[in-house]
Amino acid sequence: MKKYILSIIALWLFPFALMAKGHIEYVEMPTKSALNNRPLMVYVPQDYYDDDDQDITYPVLFLLHGLHGDETSWTRKGDLFTSIDSVIDNDIIRPCIIIMPNTNGGKYIWRAEEHSLFYCVMHYGETKRNNFVDYFSEIMNYATKHYRISDRCEDHALAGLSNGGRKAAELAILNPMYFGYVGLFSPVLSKQQVPDRPISDYYISIGVSDLLAANGRRFHKNMDKKGIPHTFCELEGGHDWPRWKQDILDFLEYAFPK
Repeated sequence: MKKYILSIIALWLFPFALMAKGHIEYVEMPTKSALNNRPLMVYVPQDYYDDDDQDITYPVLFLLHGLHGDETSWTRKGDLFTSIDSVIDNDIIRPCIIIMPNTNGGKYIWRAEEHSLFYCVMHYGETKRNNFVDYFSEIMNYATKHYRISDRCEDHALAGLSNGGRKAAELAILNPMYFGYVGLFSPVLSKQQVPDRPISDYYISIGVSDLLAANGRRFHKNMDKKGIPHTFCELEGGHDWPRWKQDILDFLEYAFPK
């Protein structure tokens, strides 16, 4: 059954693989934090496996999905592969590795298709209590072991949309000074996610017509009150993929400019 599911996923992602110049890898990462493996989607730039010098390392972005999403959301809905190829080819950003984990957890790691959006909203409290944030170190350790990632803080970035933005903010606090840049797109945030001291360069973006716009503004003001340096952008759009597709490109140019 497991092999059947993986085959379906591979066929599903095949059209994206044909369009992408970078390498696309689907990983079932062994984990101690759940009863099953944690799925990861990984993008590595075109020259990654062609480099004669295997000591060359790359910046990394850990990119999180939203409430009713999974590790494939940024590729299926956000057209990530082709857009990243484009900004790398046009010398807008440096070639980088992008790790997209499945953040849905508990004892069992589930995909978005297993629960409706209505279910996710009604059980939002459970998603806040899942163990992803506590065990994110497993993903960082796996990525460092299996990919040639730079060890410089300024080459580490973390970002997420909506509920994934909340998780990114929490992870930044739990891993102070590891991430040089943190991107929060249409985030769901409270005072608890405001760091007590400068730990990263924050980039916060929200659409002017987003239902969470007021929440984003309050977080921006709380960051100002604590003197936490950050960039806050209110841009056209709402709580939707057209906004987030541009957010990720703007953030990568902000974090890893050529």
